[in-house]
Amino acid sequence: EGEEEGSNDFEDIMEHLSHYQRSHVLLERWDIEGAQRELREAISIDGNDADALALLGAIAAFKNKPDRAAHLFQQALAVDPTCISALCHEGHLFECHHNNVHEAEARYRSACSLSPSSFAPHAALASLLHYRLSDPEAAIQSYRQAIAILPTDVTMRVDAAKLFLAQGKATSAYDLLAPALRLHPSHAPLLRTAAHARWQGSQDKEGSLQLLERALALDPQDPAAMCDMALLLALANGQYEASEGLYQRAMAAAPDDPVPPREYGMMLKRQGGRVEEAVGLLQKALALCPSDSSSLARYADLLQEGQKYEEADECYARALDETPNNADILSRYALMLAGRMMREEDSPARTMVLQRRSGELLERAVAVRPSGGVLQYNLAAHYDRVQHDYDKARDHYQLAVRCDNPLPDAYFRLGYVLQYHLRDYGEAEAAYQGCLLAQPLHLEAMANYGLLLCNPLKRYHSSRRVLGRVLELAPDHEDARLGLKFLQLLDNAQRRQATEEPTSE
Repeated sequence: EGEEEGSNDFEDIMEHLSHYQRSHVLLERWDIEGAQRELREAISIDGNDADALALLGAIAAFKNKPDRAAHLFQQALAVDPTCISALCHEGHLFECHHNNVHEAEARYRSACSLSPSSFAPHAALASLLHYRLSDPEAAIQSYRQAIAILPTDVTMRVDAAKLFLAQGKATSAYDLLAPALRLHPSHAPLLRTAAHARWQGSQDKEGSLQLLERALALDPQDPAAMCDMALLLALANGQYEASEGLYQRAMAAAPDDPVPPREYGMMLKRQGGRVEEAVGLLQKALALCPSDSSSLARYADLLQEGQKYEEADECYARALDETPNNADILSRYALMLAGRMMREEDSPARTMVLQRRSGELLERAVAVRPSGGVLQYNLAAHYDRVQHDYDKARDHYQLAVRCDNPLPDAYFRLGYVLQYHLRDYGEAEAAYQGCLLAQPLHLEAMANYGLLLCNPLKRYHSSRRVLGRVLELAPDHEDARLGLKFLQLLDNAQRRQATEEPTSE
C-alpha cells in the first residue's frame, strides 16, 4: 500500500510538472488562454506551487484583471514568502496598474535581496529607477548588476547606455555597447544608440552614419532610425535638405507618433529663420500627445525665444508635472527665469521671486544628475552672479570641472572667483591653467591669468608675455592693456629708482 501511495505521488508530481512546462511553451507561442488552462490544471494537482500561482497572476494582470492578479500573488507569497517571481510580478502590478512606484520598488528590492544572482528583479529595478523614479545613480548601479548577471542581454545595455548619454558620459555609453555590437550586429535600437554615443563621445561622423545606415537597412520604414539619421545629417554634415526629407518620411510612416514632428521642428529651429514652421510642428506633436514632456519643453523653448514668458512658464510647468525629475527641463526652465530677470523691468520683489525659483530649479536639476557638468556650471553661475555666494560658487565650479568633458568656462569662472573674491591665488592659477589646457586661446582666461601673474604673484616676465599675447589676438582688450600699462609704469619706477641711487665712492 505504501509503494502504491508513493507511485501515485510520483505520478501527480510528473503530471503537475507536465502542465507547468506546457504553460511555458504556450506562453512562448502567445497562446495565453492555453497557458492559463495548463496552469489551472497544475494548481488543481498541487495548490502549493508558488511559481505557478505567480504566473497565473501575471496572466490575470496581462488580461487587465488587477484584483484577481493581486489575490494570486498574495496566495503565492503565503505559500512561499521568498518566491522571486511573485515579488517581481506583484511589483510590476503596482508599477503599471496602480502607478504606485514606491511599492513596486519595495517588491523589486526584496526580490534582489532574496536572490542577488537573479537577473529579473535587478532588471526590473533598474528600469523603474531610470524611467519612473528618475534616480540615475541608483539606476546605473542596478543596470551594472543586471548586466553582470546576464552579460548577453541587449536591452539592459541599451537602456543603461541611454542613461549614460543623458548624463553626458558618451564614452561610458559606447564602452557598454561595444561587446553587444559584436554579438548582435542586427539589433536596430543597439545600432541607433551606439551611433549617438559615437557621435557625442568622439565626433566620429563617419562611424555614426555607418551605424545608422545599418539600422535603416534593417527596417527602411523605422521612424526612430529615420529621425536619428536626419538629426546627424543636419548636425554633422549640414545636409538640411536630406534631413528634412527623412523627417517627412518618418512623419508619413508614423502619423500618430509625436517624435518625428517634434524633432523636425527642433531641426528647423536650429537651422534658423523658420521659427513659424517649427512652432507649427511642435503644436502638431502636442496635438498628438498633449502630455509629452519633451514636446512641451521644446515648445516652451520656442515661446521664451519669442519673449512669451508667461506661456513658456506654463509649458515648462506642465512638462515638469509629467516628468518632475527631468534634469534638462529643470535646467532650461531655470535659465528661462534667469533670462526674464535680465530682460524685464520688474519690481525688486518680483526679481527676488524669479531668482529664488531659478535657484531652486537648478538645485533640483543637480540633485537629479550630480555628474552633469553643465548643470553644475549653471548652478555655480547662479551662486556666483546672482546670489554672490562665492564659497558655494567655488564648490560647484569645482564639481563642474571634475565631470566628463568639462566646460573651459567652468575653469575660467572658478579661477575668477578664487582670484578676485576668495583670494586663493595658487588655486586660481591652477584653474586658469586648466582652462587654457582645454581652450588655449580663451582670451578672458589669458588676460586674468596675466593679471594674476602680475599682482599678487609678482612674476612680471611671465605676466608681460601672457598679456602681450592677448593684445596680439585682441588689440583692444582693455584688461590686457591696463595690465601692460601697469608693468610699464613699474619698469619706469624701477629705472628711476636705479638712476637716483647714489654711486659708491
